[in-house]
Amino acid sequence: MFSTLGAEVPRHDAAVQQVFAQGVASTIQLLSTLVDGQTEDERRSHAIAMFSQWLGALVLSRAASNSPLSDEILAVARKASHLEG
Repeated sequence: MFSTLGAEVPRHDAAVQQVFAQGVASTIQLLSTLVDGQTEDERRSHAIAMFSQWLGALVLSRAASNSPLSDEILAVARKASHLEG
C-alpha cells in the first residue's frame, strides 16, 4: 500500500494525507520495537531507514519488472536488512 499510494497521497485532501501519515507513523513505531538500538531515538532512526529502504527496493523492483535485476534488488535489500544471511 505505501509503495503504491505514496506518490498519490499529496494530490488528495488533508484527511487522506493525515490517515496515510498515521499509517506511516504506526508502521515506524512497530518497526522501532523490532530493530536494534541503544536508545528510543536510535531505534526510531533505524526503523525509518529500514522502512525507507524496503519501500525503495519494492518500487525499484517493480520498475525492473520480472527480470533478474528485480530479484537482485529485493535480495540485496533483504540482506541489508539482515533478513537473510
